[in-house]
Amino acid sequence: MKITMEMSLYNFEAWGGAVDTLERIKEADLCDELEEYLNELYPDGISDTTLNDILWFDADDILEALELPTDDVVVYE
Repeated sequence: MKITMEMSLYNFEAWGGAVDTLERIKEADLCDELEEYLNELYPDGISDTTLNDILWFDADDILEALELPTDDVVVYE
């Protein structure tokens, strides 16, 4: 059985390494921008597991696309 639903990233409950990435995006108030970005990449939608994997394993790419610093970037103030 296949169940499909729409949801906002603000309501997505990430797990594992994706939690930190999603929290950074939420804190920056960029969930809408990420949703647009993912809709362009995946016009047919993605599963919750795929979304979590993207947030976990492609975190640097996602943060870079949203113009947020990655862990590899040193920010001088």
